[in-house]
Amino acid sequence: MARRALDEVRHSRRCFALARAYPGLPWSAGAIPELAQERPQQPGPDEGDAWARLVRGSLLEGCLGEGLAASVAGEASRRASGPVVRETLAVISEDEGRHAELAWDIIAFAPERGGGKARQALRQALDALETRRTPALPNIPGVDESFLETNGVLPQPELGRLMDECVQRTRERAGACLEPGRTWWPVPIARAS
Repeated sequence: MARRALDEVRHSRRCFALARAYPGLPWSAGAIPELAQERPQQPGPDEGDAWARLVRGSLLEGCLGEGLAASVAGEASRRASGPVVRETLAVISEDEGRHAELAWDIIAFAPERGGGKARQALRQALDALETRRTPALPNIPGVDESFLETNGVLPQPELGRLMDECVQRTRERAGACLEPGRTWWPVPIARAS
C-alpha cells in the first residue's frame, strides 16, 4: 500500500510539473484540509464486516476506479503529441494498472477468507457498478478541445466510452469470480501499450 501512495505522490508531482510548463506559473496542490481531519470512526455493526468492506472498496475504487484511470491515461498517452506528456501518462497508466491488479488480487483472496459476507458484498458491489458515472470534465472557456486532447485530456465522449468498457470488463471479471467452480484468480485487465 505504501508503494501505491508513493505512486500517487509521483503522479501529482509530474502533473503539476506539466501544468507549470504551459503558463510558466508555479501550480501546486496547496493545502489539503481533509488531511488534517481526524480519521474516520470504525464502522458500526450495520455497515458489514471488514472483509465485506474490503471487497466493496476493492471492486469499486480499485478494480473499477484504478482500472479506469489506467485506461484513460493509456489512451491519453497514445493521443498526446508531446513526448513528456506521453511519457508521464504512460507511467501513470502502468502504475494505475498495477493498482487495479492489486485490487483484483484482493477480490481473489477476500471471498475465500471472508466467506459468505464477502461474497455477498461482491454481489452488492457488482450491483453498485450501475450507479457509477463517468467523471465530468470541467468547462475550460477559450481552450480548444483539440489542444486539450493533444496535451493529454480526452474529450468527454471518449471518457464515457472508456467508462462503459471498464464497467463491462469489471462486471464480467468479478461476475466470473462468483460462478461455482471458477478459480478466484481472474485474468488480468488489458494494459495500455
